[in-house]
Amino acid sequence: KIADILLRIIPFFELEVFGQEYLNRQNTDSQPRIWVSNHVSEVDILIFLVLAGRFGMKNGGRPIKILYWKSLEKYPLLRLFLKTAGMIPVDMENTGYEVDNKYKLESIKSMMKLMSKAIEEGFDVAILPEGRRNPDAPTLAKAFPGAYRLSKKHKVPINLIGTHGVEQFWNVEDGLHARSRKISIKCWPTATYESQDAFMEAFYDNLGHWAVAKKDIQECA
Repeated sequence: KIADILLRIIPFFELEVFGQEYLNRQNTDSQPRIWVSNHVSEVDILIFLVLAGRFGMKNGGRPIKILYWKSLEKYPLLRLFLKTAGMIPVDMENTGYEVDNKYKLESIKSMMKLMSKAIEEGFDVAILPEGRRNPDAPTLAKAFPGAYRLSKKHKVPINLIGTHGVEQFWNVEDGLHARSRKISIKCWPTATYESQDAFMEAFYDNLGHWAVAKKDIQECA
């Protein structure tokens, strides 16, 4: 709850949450879940931490395990949260945004082991399928299907979480600039997907429309 307490003391951004009933894990079964969100900037990790502390995103009281880019450890505040909470790092080559993510092999192996171990021990896991910060936000970047594969391997469901407005607060080009402090969150019900294609379609359709227009796909039809 450290991130949530800090945000209440120093309200450097404001969260508006829709579908918050899908976040609370206190009155649900104890099956682990995979939480999936779009990725804009460093602040996405803090959003997950605040949601977990404020809305009970803790399976059986266990803190959520978030997969994060190891380079985020250069930020002292984030490093404190990530290290003390036992989050799961992944390392990648320092390539430009015009090149697809290139993950370091040993880091990938370690990441997969840690995620599987977390689920087997009953922890929920949070993944940002775009992999790294997105310079073209609010439109979504290329996403990877690792969340679906983890879900299929361990037979656990997925919850989608969309963010809108993060790039107006903190983005790749300008860093922390706070044109707007309001960030809108949309949570969807737990779901299982019959195929990788079905998962990817749901990711782009639901989170893509929310990120750009703050609307469900049905509202944009």
